[in-house]
Amino acid sequence: MKQTTEIRCSENLKLRLLTNNDVEDIFEAISAQRCYQGAWLTISNDNLRVEAKEYVKYVTEQKDNILDLIYVIEYDNVFAGLLGLQKIDSQNHKAEYTCWVQEKYQYLDILAVASSKFIEHYFKDLKFNRLEIRATWDNIKVKDIARRFGFIEEGVEKQSQFIGDEKYKDVIIYGLLRHEYQTKLMFYRHSTKLRTDI
Repeated sequence: MKQTTEIRCSENLKLRLLTNNDVEDIFEAISAQRCYQGAWLTISNDNLRVEAKEYVKYVTEQKDNILDLIYVIEYDNVFAGLLGLQKIDSQNHKAEYTCWVQEKYQYLDILAVASSKFIEHYFKDLKFNRLEIRATWDNIKVKDIARRFGFIEEGVEKQSQFIGDEKYKDVIIYGLLRHEYQTKLMFYRHSTKLRTDI
């Protein structure tokens, strides 16, 4: 699978492939938002830095069988979040979409604009057939991305996500097929007047 190094979303917004230099930005962004991110973030800062480093190393050192393809969201050349693909299944031409943006950028529509460009890249350039989103019932931003881009709710995995202290959350599964994409994206852009000036 060919990896595009950079995807330009607007004058101030771009996506670029994750590198080892992003570890500290990821750690700082997550550790500074513990109240916002809720009780699921139970690991200490020391462990968080280690996990961030290990995750970035895993993503950036994949060779032939790429399972995760992650991009940094940059707004005015500053780290704003991450998005990309997990559980890439090249044989069946499908993957799972993942996205996250810092709290201070939540209301600038950055995630919607970045997602629009990336999903277009996914279907048009990578030529995959199916894209999935999985979100817990309280993950409002990710559920909003699924709704705005025409993903169809396909079912619920009961108690699929462990959140610690012997507690689990249900996960909602959304799906979007390539032949559904063009019509739904055009409708989305027309009905919401997707911003390109971010």
